[in-house]
Amino acid sequence: MRVEDILYFSPNYKTPYLDLENGEILLKAFVERVEEFYFKPAQKLNNEFEAFSKGVLILTAIDFIGDYFIRTGNSDRIKKFCSGLKSIKKLSKNEIISITKIINDDYRNGLIHEGRIKNMGQFFYGVNQLIVIGDKNTMINPNILLDETRERFYEYVQKIQNSKEEMFRFREKFKQRFENEINALPE
Repeated sequence: MRVEDILYFSPNYKTPYLDLENGEILLKAFVERVEEFYFKPAQKLNNEFEAFSKGVLILTAIDFIGDYFIRTGNSDRIKKFCSGLKSIKKLSKNEIISITKIINDDYRNGLIHEGRIKNMGQFFYGVNQLIVIGDKNTMINPNILLDETRERFYEYVQKIQNSKEEMFRFREKFKQRFENEINALPE
């Protein structure tokens, strides 16, 4: 995010000054970026006509987070990330496969590639569970999706904090994604 002549990775971390060898600082900046650019803005969207926008923002966050923590292709990372959401991970293997396919194919892919949710899917605050699957449509409560996505995100953050190997992988992915921007910017 650019503010005047400064490029910020997150509100408190300027991109040119990120030390690519300091995993702890990179992780702090990453957590702040996810909270400040994705979760907190999504949290503010509570009007019934903002459910769609909230859902889009959360799915974008899942895609971004999954790129660092799942480290597989787009479809697989969305499905794997979502399979660990509290409401989904307690289901049977077949239900998990079915639901994560709907979230990936109808919601994520529909929104990213077509600007709509496929197969009459909807974001709707009026359901009291993460996802409801009807005969002809699905509904996802974006408030529950946000809460469970945030919870899953912090599970990954803790995993990185507790493992040198995971920290190394995170740092390498960070370098892969942002090294050019950091090195290209004047100090």
